[in-house]
Amino acid sequence: SDTLLRCNDMDRAIRRLEIRLQKHTDSPQMQAYVLARERVRCPLLDKNMDCVLYPYRPITCRVYGIPTKIQGKAHVCGKARFIKGETYPVFDLDQVYKDLFLLSKGILDEAKIDNTEKASLLISMSKVIQTPVDDLIRKDFR
Repeated sequence: SDTLLRCNDMDRAIRRLEIRLQKHTDSPQMQAYVLARERVRCPLLDKNMDCVLYPYRPITCRVYGIPTKIQGKAHVCGKARFIKGETYPVFDLDQVYKDLFLLSKGILDEAKIDNTEKASLLISMSKVIQTPVDDLIRKDFR
């Protein structure tokens, strides 16, 4: 299907990005720069660039383009046309990630998997689309 082809394209783009990031393991600033410049097309966008999962989209999509707080620092997308030097309210992604961690930990506890650090894993959208939940838990969280 078209979605699976888009997932494969996304996976290849992520692998290329991982290779570029490995070149800068000694520089978090350079890694942030590389990440900020990367544009990986979401596999949930159809040929008209409409999200096929819009009412159920992930939190990353919901806050895309708005000012966010990550690791205690405010961030804005340079393409979002926020005025430099102006103050804007920020969406606290730190708290969201903490809440998501607790939800993931609860899933792992239910599955009787005693590996708390795995609850912080972020899994690509393409993998989530292509992998049944039981397989994700068995392969990625054990």
